[in-house]
Amino acid sequence: MRSIFLFVIALLVLGCTSSSKSTDTHSRSLPDLQARKNFAASYFKFPTEVEDLSFHIVYHDNSGGLVPGPSDWDIRILAKVKKENLARWHSQMPPAADSLDLMWMKDLGEAPQESPKLYGTEHNLTAVFQDANVVGRRLYAD
Repeated sequence: MRSIFLFVIALLVLGCTSSSKSTDTHSRSLPDLQARKNFAASYFKFPTEVEDLSFHIVYHDNSGGLVPGPSDWDIRILAKVKKENLARWHSQMPPAADSLDLMWMKDLGEAPQESPKLYGTEHNLTAVFQDANVVGRRLYAD
């Protein structure tokens, strides 16, 4: 009986010791643009180079443990890009309803005052601020 108990304890310890990508990180906690880009690149594939970047990345890595499950995330990005690169941020995304909520951008800093063009869906949304060369991007799974 004691050996079964020790075996179960060993499984629990081994099952819970894998490295995790879980995070709740704001870009303002990182010292410079390069550090922000490097960190965010672990969670988001940038379609183009960015000139400035703010983000809030919440990622719960549920792949470890004895019973792994799907991960969940909420990735919010506000990026300044070159004008010629704006379209690459929403290519192959359908136009989205203008009524989608953009309040998620508030914790990323000052968004441009213009009304953005929206693409995608509620769970994969791109807001393009054409005049300012700024893109807001939100991806989430719950």
